[in-house]
Amino acid sequence: KDGRTHSRHLEFNRGGPRNPMSEEEILQKFLDNASRVLASNDIDRLMDAVWHLEDIDEPQALCEPLRTTAEIQRPAYKQRSSS
Repeated sequence: KDGRTHSRHLEFNRGGPRNPMSEEEILQKFLDNASRVLASNDIDRLMDAVWHLEDIDEPQALCEPLRTTAEIQRPAYKQRSSS
């Protein structure tokens, strides 16, 4: 390294309407973020539901993959006894 610094200014942020991300970039961003909180089979189920959104009769179908992972990651809520 010779100590030089390079910088670049973008007029419009990546992913905004004036500088949109490609479909591949959107998918990769989703996978990167979802993999932090969802199991891989739940990611696949959620992606399938989103890609076929027009075929879904019940919006709960989008929530099911999220619910499954959340239930695994945290113990069930236990109501405190009122004493």
